[in-house]
Amino acid sequence: MAKLLDADSGSITVGGTDVRELDRDALSSAIGLVPQRTYLFSGTIASNLRYGCPSATDRQLWHALEVAQAREFVEAMPGGLDAPVGQGGSTVSGGQRQRLAIARALVAQPRIYLFDDAFSALDNATDEALRAALAGRSATRR
Repeated sequence: MAKLLDADSGSITVGGTDVRELDRDALSSAIGLVPQRTYLFSGTIASNLRYGCPSATDRQLWHALEVAQAREFVEAMPGGLDAPVGQGGSTVSGGQRQRLAIARALVAQPRIYLFDDAFSALDNATDEALRAALAGRSATRR
């Protein structure tokens, strides 16, 4: 996160700490941002998902893919988690790219999720299922 502006009055806290007291790295790791125009790196599905959490297990990756409504299409890809991803995500559709970016944010397990129109390329049924899965997940987080 850029941390370009501070609050004019009051405070914004993350985990009880004013964001003005957090360094950029700590603030960045506390926030999982998924923009509308997502970007995937060349590599594999697994390497993209582990971007924010290199120690994540395959089980954690599959769980994040399930919540993000991406498990089914990743399972269908040759190689599954080891399926190649082209630079920028050129080997998957826009909706698949968005769901993979959402899964990547889920794997990192930040305190705060920011979805900047990250569902825009999803069909209505997938959007609804994804929002329901995220609501169930966020209800258990503190």
